[in-house]
Amino acid sequence: MSKFLNPFYYERPAGVPAHAAKLKSWVRVALRLDKKTVISVNDLACNQPHCPPRVTVILVLQKDGPARKFEIHKALLDTNEQDVLLAISGQSTAASSGETRN
Repeated sequence: MSKFLNPFYYERPAGVPAHAAKLKSWVRVALRLDKKTVISVNDLACNQPHCPPRVTVILVLQKDGPARKFEIHKALLDTNEQDVLLAISGQSTAASSGETRN
């Protein structure tokens, strides 16, 4: 019996869930968010020109406001607190932020 090989399967490197939790904590503190605010952190592939292979995307979803998106042009495991703070402040040339539509 042959084993099905999923071409879309991506094995997450060890430490991703723990590091994602750190990023969420840094975002929550920097933006002074309450516990009800949803923060999503994802490590995505980027195939755009002049884009690194992996990008960290942070979404902040608040009940009474627009969704906010921050992109850090680094893999999730390579992203540090300074990267997060720069992305939130909009000062990083390797990061972009914006509002998304609900």
